[in-house]
Amino acid sequence: MKKILAAIVVLAFAFIACSFMVESDAASSDVVIYEVKSAGTDGFSLRNIGSSDVDLKNYSLTDKEGTLTFNNSLILEKGQTITVTLNDDDASNKFINRYTTYLYGKNGIKADSKFALNDSGDDLYLLKGDKTIDAFCYGNVTITDSSLWTGDAYKKMSKAGNDFAVRISDAGGSAKAFQQWGITTNFFDENTAYDATITPFLFPNSGGIPIYKTLEKATKSVYITMYELTNANLYALLVDLENRGVDVTILLEKSPLGYSSLSSDAKKMKALIDAGGEIMFIGGDSDRYTYVHAKYCVVDDDIVIVTSENWVTDNLNGISVTNAEKGKGNRGWGAIIESKDYASFMMTVFNNDSNKTYGDVIDFDEYLTNVTATTLTYKAPTNTYTTYSYTGTVTPTMSPDSSWDSSLYYIDHATTRIYSQQQSITSSYANITVESPIKHMAAKADAGVDVRFILNAATDATTAQNQVDKINMTSNIKSATMSKPYVHNKGLICDDTVFVTSVNWTDTSFKNNREMGVIIHSKDVADFFANEFKTDFDKNYSYSGLTVSFTEISDQYSKPGEISFTVAVEQEGTFSYHWDLDGNTKDTTAPRTVFDVSSGDHTLKVTVSDLDGNEGFVAKTFNVGGSSSSDTDPDSGSTVDVNGIIDKIKPYIIPIIIIILGLLLALAKAASGGKKKSKKKGGKKR
Repeated sequence: MKKILAAIVVLAFAFIACSFMVESDAASSDVVIYEVKSAGTDGFSLRNIGSSDVDLKNYSLTDKEGTLTFNNSLILEKGQTITVTLNDDDASNKFINRYTTYLYGKNGIKADSKFALNDSGDDLYLLKGDKTIDAFCYGNVTITDSSLWTGDAYKKMSKAGNDFAVRISDAGGSAKAFQQWGITTNFFDENTAYDATITPFLFPNSGGIPIYKTLEKATKSVYITMYELTNANLYALLVDLENRGVDVTILLEKSPLGYSSLSSDAKKMKALIDAGGEIMFIGGDSDRYTYVHAKYCVVDDDIVIVTSENWVTDNLNGISVTNAEKGKGNRGWGAIIESKDYASFMMTVFNNDSNKTYGDVIDFDEYLTNVTATTLTYKAPTNTYTTYSYTGTVTPTMSPDSSWDSSLYYIDHATTRIYSQQQSITSSYANITVESPIKHMAAKADAGVDVRFILNAATDATTAQNQVDKINMTSNIKSATMSKPYVHNKGLICDDTVFVTSVNWTDTSFKNNREMGVIIHSKDVADFFANEFKTDFDKNYSYSGLTVSFTEISDQYSKPGEISFTVAVEQEGTFSYHWDLDGNTKDTTAPRTVFDVSSGDHTLKVTVSDLDGNEGFVAKTFNVGGSSSSDTDPDSGSTVDVNGIIDKIKPYIIPIIIIILGLLLALAKAASGGKKKSKKKGGKKR
């Protein structure tokens, strides 16, 4: 028995040793790939994240086409970063000369002719001797070895001098462990929430009056980031504030799309500059963002104003209206948030974006010369606009950091209502099979959530109508176009949570722009915007499609095999039915069909058409046999990614098998007789 216990102890220690050994093989060493720049000037940075100095001799990097090798002794001290680059004579290149910089071919760093990082995409591996210890990939090349990299590649980089990847996590091994230099890393966290008092308001109903009233009370500072700020009366108020000793600082997009009034607006800006204000522009060849499209303001380090609308003449005309269609401005949403903690957070974003270190921010006087200030006189709005304030919490959301993830999160968690009003959507988003907020809304509509969508039609009515018709015909989302007032909103309501934001539902806005929004958790505020949304929706929704529902389908089937399904159409007529079960399709003239269904989760979609071309759609997800690719945690109700768990334990499987086999052999040996049989000796018995 003691020998069995001893064997188990030995095997246990062997398991621990194997576990650490496998972990070491899969993990990065003390030296990691810290930065990569592919376009313009090739180069990379290495950082020592360990606790002791490292000699880089015999380290190398390869892109599987060529190799760069450290042939001489080069000490990388703990915490130190070095940059290795093709050349260092480009003064505009922000990648070089921040750390000690070495050139290919010097100081014992030898790169063969084939070592070059491809502009469109490449993979890069760091080796110690012949062992790969770290890796990075970007653009159109993805590393498939899950011990080195998981998920999609990092994005393709541009030739801009400040567009390079910087490691933000020691763990590495995924695109989320890297971020473009100079861009914030405020990733979405549903647990981040600041206590606040929230005052919601509407455009054009308010005429911007809540903004004027808030700014009038400023006593210390006003910081504004804006895509377009052209309203003369607002500039006049900001001049007054400067004259009263309030510091006013503005960051503006340098090249707004379609913007043509800079010459006249510059005179208003100059008036503020002459009064002591500061105006900066962000943009140019080294721009960190495609556009700085945000619209927010921080007042006295206590209050934040967030809007979907630019602060232009019509939106801030100071005239309130009850009927939005009679207003001059756009349809949009705004919120005034009183919260010192949230204001502090927003100032960190402002300070980052306005930082001149990154090479894309320029002062007014450097950008615009020989400008003569115009004379401005502030006229306080005489109209009244009644507002109400509510307590709640707020969560930051912004592009490119978190707007995509936060939008999908709250859509996916909605149980009662999802309302969205959008200026525009990427054309492919109307296809509900394409990954987008619309696709996630469609899934919730299939689950019985009240899902409605409004799309601006003032710019291109035909395209907007086609997109909305497609959504109506292929999903259970109730969709409408709206032309008056012009829909510039980007609003989203999910149950009792509402987004007030500058984020258009386009790839550029989600992924490449600097956008700003606030997620407000308050039933009162959500109801405020929902009531106005429903007013807009009821005026504009007119879809004449067919109403289709399932009459024969279940959420759960006990076993695989042939299953019948039936739908019903509310209208009268002659119909054809297109059935789609997980991509397996069939067409019938009867409202009933049969599929041979396997175990697992399935989605059945049915499109019904009549002789006049009207269509209707219904979809439902169901399960057969109780098995799924993701099981449910009985305690939390959350899904457990079985494949993900397998990936995590994969490195331990072989050691575990060896240990189990060893244990079985030890037990078998014990069972067969662990003691040696003694031989009988001759002699008399005593």
